[in-house]
Amino acid sequence: MKLLITGGAGFIGSYLCEKYISQGYQVIAMDNLCNGKLENISSLLNKKRFTFIQEDITDSKFLKTKLKDIDCIFHLAAIINVEQATANSYLAYNTNVLGTLNILENARLQNVPKVIVASSAEIYGTSQYEPMDENHPLDAPHIYGATKIAVDRMCKAYITTYNMDVRVLRTFNVFGSRQKNNGYGSVIPIFIRRVREGKPPQVFGDGEQTRDYTYITDLIEAYDRVFRCKEPIREPLNVGTGKAYKIKDIAQQIIHLINKDIDIEFVSARKGEVINFNCDYSRIKKKLGWKPKICFQKGLKSLIKYN
Repeated sequence: MKLLITGGAGFIGSYLCEKYISQGYQVIAMDNLCNGKLENISSLLNKKRFTFIQEDITDSKFLKTKLKDIDCIFHLAAIINVEQATANSYLAYNTNVLGTLNILENARLQNVPKVIVASSAEIYGTSQYEPMDENHPLDAPHIYGATKIAVDRMCKAYITTYNMDVRVLRTFNVFGSRQKNNGYGSVIPIFIRRVREGKPPQVFGDGEQTRDYTYITDLIEAYDRVFRCKEPIREPLNVGTGKAYKIKDIAQQIIHLINKDIDIEFVSARKGEVINFNCDYSRIKKKLGWKPKICFQKGLKSLIKYN
């Protein structure tokens, strides 16, 4: 079986590549290396069943001839940085929306049996009720979230219009090794880097904003269960833990675990930042039996110890 993983050199994509190579699949990783890094997949580059292609998902001509014998596409390639999307909304739209359209349309024309698409809980915006299920209003306050809403709805349209097997995961916050230590959404590795450098972790606003963090290995397990489900999954699936942590408390935990005598530095709040996240993952639990195994504290200790 042959798999295509877009964003395959990225944080999450590289773990998927490793998992399926270890299980005997043929894997093609596609990445333009704007966010991904070759070092994330360096251990795979000499594997016979692994192929890396440096290409962009916005290149429709390239995709027209490359998907005919693909059994499943994991589509993770995207502009994932909120600040980058805000600074260059055209880039965010072209990559996230038109890039996904290229994947879906070429998958349809070349009869790819299954497409799994990474959406984001950022499409919900700040929680209007908690925990947040898949019926929560889509009210993203920023450009990145708006593009992911378009992606999410486009997937739904391809499911209903063309009866395609498109499976959507709305992932809440994720953390683990290989995550970049800069940019929106990378709070934990940024805090760890700054504290290790003897610098105070910078918290935007009052730090009362909450996030729901899933450890990377649990997320990969969720993707795998979605992949192996024999029946089409026509509804989006939230992936999270159902436990929300305040940003200021996370910063304090990291200071304690690294054992530094540092105080938190509070800076001006960011415009358009989502305030509260808390996931209801009951749908994926009921449908696929998935639930998180690694608690936040255990994942954080492991990340600090081994990275």
